[in-house]
Amino acid sequence: MSDKSDAGGTGEEIDTACRDLVEIVTDYLEGALDPSMSHAVESHRAKCPGCDESVAQIRPTVSLRGLVPTHPP
Repeated sequence: MSDKSDAGGTGEEIDTACRDLVEIVTDYLEGALDPSMSHAVESHRAKCPGCDESVAQIRPTVSLRGLVPTHPP
């Protein structure tokens, strides 16, 4: 995820960071990102209410995904 979402960034730079977050949100919620990338996501969420809300909405689905068998019994 590009860290172009720092305070003072242009709208286009923040949009880029938002698109980046969409690509990695599942890995973030599953704890599969390296610590520096997780920190970048958390930093972006702290500055972007839209992305923070999106992550909050996706979290229950990702949590349940691990409970559903991938193959029928």
